Amino acid sequence: MTTALVKAEIARFLQSPLPEVLCIKGHWGVGKTFAWRQFLTEAAAKGSLGLSHYAYVSLFGLSSLDALRKAIVENSVSSGQIADGPSLKTYENIVLATGAFAGKLERFFGILGKADAGDALIRALFLTVKQRIICIDDLERAGSGLELRDALGLVSMLKEERQCKVVLLLNDQQMLDKNKADFDRLLEKVVDISLVFEPTSEEAVDIAFQQKSATSGFLRPKIIQLGITNIRIIKKIERLANRLHDILIGQRTEIIEQAMTTITLGSWSVLAPDDAPPSSYVKRYNRDMEAMRAQREKPEEQQKQWSQIIESFGYRYSDDLDLAIIDGAERGYFDEEAVKAAANEIAVALTNNKTDNAFTRAWDMYHGSLTADDDEVLDSLFKSALECLHLISPLNLNGTVMMLRNNGRTEMANQLVEAYMKARTFGRNALNEELRGWGQKLVDPKLESAFQSLESEFKDQRDPLEVMKKMTDQNGWSPEDIDLLAKQSPEQFEQMFEALQGRDLPRVAKFLVGLGGHEGENYRAMGLAIEGGLKRIAAKSPLKAQRVASYGIDLSAMGDVATSSPNDKVPKSRQVG
Repeated sequence: MTTALVKAEIARFLQSPLPEVLCIKGHWGVGKTFAWRQFLTEAAAKGSLGLSHYAYVSLFGLSSLDALRKAIVENSVSSGQIADGPSLKTYENIVLATGAFAGKLERFFGILGKADAGDALIRALFLTVKQRIICIDDLERAGSGLELRDALGLVSMLKEERQCKVVLLLNDQQMLDKNKADFDRLLEKVVDISLVFEPTSEEAVDIAFQQKSATSGFLRPKIIQLGITNIRIIKKIERLANRLHDILIGQRTEIIEQAMTTITLGSWSVLAPDDAPPSSYVKRYNRDMEAMRAQREKPEEQQKQWSQIIESFGYRYSDDLDLAIIDGAERGYFDEEAVKAAANEIAVALTNNKTDNAFTRAWDMYHGSLTADDDEVLDSLFKSALECLHLISPLNLNGTVMMLRNNGRTEMANQLVEAYMKARTFGRNALNEELRGWGQKLVDPKLESAFQSLESEFKDQRDPLEVMKKMTDQNGWSPEDIDLLAKQSPEQFEQMFEALQGRDLPRVAKFLVGLGGHEGENYRAMGLAIEGGLKRIAAKSPLKAQRVASYGIDLSAMGDVATSSPNDKVPKSRQVG
């Protein structure tokens, strides 16, 4: 059912004062709740609600009918308060609505006990639930103590005896078989109108972007092109895109456009793994390398589908800016320095009129023409690559070098590798997943050897203590961070922990102790060094041992220092107690 028809039916439902039950089904994330609230708020703002009070309740975690009744009471608001939602003031108004009964009930507190008197008050308050619009969400996620048939029985009572209008929001495909059977059987008896909410990508974007943001204009066509219909994912893409836009303020439109394209594809890959190509595949995707792979081996059907999605999206390959953005989508936050540095490199190229650069044009000649002479294509690839060394990612250079080497231009290929390594500055893992994921046959041996030498000589100059703080503040880390900390000794961790002061100390210590329990050789090395450093500190005094133990370190094997009380080391004349 189209969104327009759903909206029209909801509008009719909201305007009519007659009691009825409306059921809206749809998959998780398609925006049932989001759209319902939006349509409700619009109707309330126009003064077109048929009833004057409203309550929203999610059954997620509710385990009894009493809990459901209480939630309906507590979440009831007048039509003018819908935008603000329930509050202490709205609840006070509900209590006052019970009039003299609420005052009289105080006299029975001593007889009934406060708990029983409170339950009696809630039951009394539920008597006020009449002639109101009630939304009951997440029917399929009710707690184990709340049977679906009982919830639907209450819904029927609210309609028939209290003249309420009830809307049910659910994903019936996620119901347990028993509940679904009950629901299907009772549906005809309880529900008057049943709708299926299946927005198209265009409709989902229109709902999600009702409030325009700095990035919604960029994102709208890209989201539609990928066919994303999950409104929850669309809003998450928008939040990340807004953060990215803030980081790139002042950059040229071309750079912003590239960033918005990448964050859309990268976020979708992370948030919808069942539908989108994996982010690891997007990172190493390269149209030219795909062509070379297809010449050597038949791609698997799954990879073929991923490649078609990415190519039809107009994504050619991942440069340094793209990689920094996709890393941010995976972690949930961006390395601002990496994003800005990569964007600045592109800005320099744009200033020098090299965005549509000779390197890109040379590859376009290869892909887009059957009349170009072979020597002309290969010469152009070599010369343009030398001209644009600072713009070319390792992945793209690898494709160019292999193209030259496979077509008899060995000397050109070697020269290009040497020039590239001299012209660029790389981190330790520059060639890691990005290139080696293609398989040994698709990595030029000379280029791989050059990066192996680089990695063996690489020295991370960052301050490990500052890295520890940053990881804790951001609640995230990179492989380079773990590599750096895995090289630290217990003595070095001892010094770093002793250098931490105030709230930083327990925060960083607990975070790193937990991180040390992850799987992987570097995680284990780091964890052992962290444990060793903290145990060295614990051995210095009972109070230090107590604090170290609170960070999650097992000190049971350390003997007296770790287990003695603070008074054990204090002269008896000064002991407390």
